[in-house]
Amino acid sequence: MTEDCGPTVLVAEDDVDLWMGWSEALAERGLEAAPALSVREAVAIARDRRIDAAIVDMFFRDGSGQMSTGGGGLLIRYLRRPTLAGLPNSTANIPIVAITGSASPLRALDHARWAGADQCLTKPIAPAALADAVLTILTRVRGLPDDNREQLQRDDYPEVVS
Repeated sequence: MTEDCGPTVLVAEDDVDLWMGWSEALAERGLEAAPALSVREAVAIARDRRIDAAIVDMFFRDGSGQMSTGGGGLLIRYLRRPTLAGLPNSTANIPIVAITGSASPLRALDHARWAGADQCLTKPIAPAALADAVLTILTRVRGLPDDNREQLQRDDYPEVVS
């Protein structure tokens, strides 16, 4: 991450169209997206870059690259327990937003909460709404540098604007 970039959000989603839309919405709010198409890619990104938050699809490609209902939960557990995957300890405390488009979303989102997600949302979700959720939780949990706080000088976030 360069000094000119805002906080980095790991976007663990295997639908390229979705993560492209989400990445654009994140960028509009001063956040940089780091997309991953599998747990293996997400772990590699988290090893190589500072990650400030994560969006994790619960129905995601697992460590072997196979589509799995447990892939997202596996990634969340790796982020929360970094020694399991050789990740930096800093990932243990990042805000994590879990997403599911499952036919039984309550079960998937319960799994996400059990694994350690901070917030759980269902698809379909508008890119702007997801980016706003990430910005809000990132601000609440970690705070943002002063240049990103300007993004919050809107009526959307009266509770976090100081």
